[in-house]
Amino acid sequence: MLEILGSRYTDPDSATFPEMLADGLANLGLLVGPVLRDPWDRELESLRIVIDSPSGVFGTYEGKHGDGHPVRPLYWLANYLAIGGTPLPAGMIVTTGSYCGAVDVPIDTALTFAYGDLGTLAATLTRA
Repeated sequence: MLEILGSRYTDPDSATFPEMLADGLANLGLLVGPVLRDPWDRELESLRIVIDSPSGVFGTYEGKHGDGHPVRPLYWLANYLAIGGTPLPAGMIVTTGSYCGAVDVPIDTALTFAYGDLGTLAATLTRA
């Protein structure tokens, strides 16, 4: 999954926290890849993230999940919602953290994001 970051504000650094919260805390959207089969049986604590562009490798990151394993926060969320009487619906997309934080990438450039041996995601980001 790739989270697209940005803001609707022309000067997001001057926005207050409530304004940024209303703005989605810089989340413009998610690019979702294929379903990962058997995530519980995989070692997902760390992943090498490689971003390729037509001119070569844009960046390589030794990513580590902030909670140790991405399924841990998902278990917490599912249990928390179930206790409150609102079970987590099947098929809902849930983000559970980042492996390498925010990375600035070029726009209008075909990019491929490789997530260890899990697979790749291709995207060309453009200005709206």
